[in-house]
Amino acid sequence: MKITKILTCHSCGGRNLIHEEARAGQVMLLTVLILGGVVLGASSIGGLLMLNQLKQANLVTDSTQAVFAADSGLEYALFTKFKIPTYPKPSFDRANFITTFEGTDEFMKFRSIGCSGSATLSGMGCGRRANRSEELTFELVR
Repeated sequence: MKITKILTCHSCGGRNLIHEEARAGQVMLLTVLILGGVVLGASSIGGLLMLNQLKQANLVTDSTQAVFAADSGLEYALFTKFKIPTYPKPSFDRANFITTFEGTDEFMKFRSIGCSGSATLSGMGCGRRANRSEELTFELVR
């Protein structure tokens, strides 16, 4: 524990003055608190940026899975249309697809929507993070 000296200023009307050493300690305490706040703020910003990078990496993975699921959906639709109509739909771990077909003898349009990230399919839409679609059109040329 530090003992401060209290001086009496006779020319100031008898008021007590705190010694300069005590004021230096206050400045040091204030400096440490300010530097601690700056370090805490910088660490928080760095953590937030790192979290955003991790989320973006997961979105890239989900997007890639959705693209390949959409491509698989097109392949599946073509195979069931032209080869084996009763062929079972493939299953994926974290992705799925929805395919649609419109067509006549002269025009055919296949569309596949790939979903990724515990893909829940609802009607013609996908839930979750990444959805990618592909479309293939055939026209009879005469």
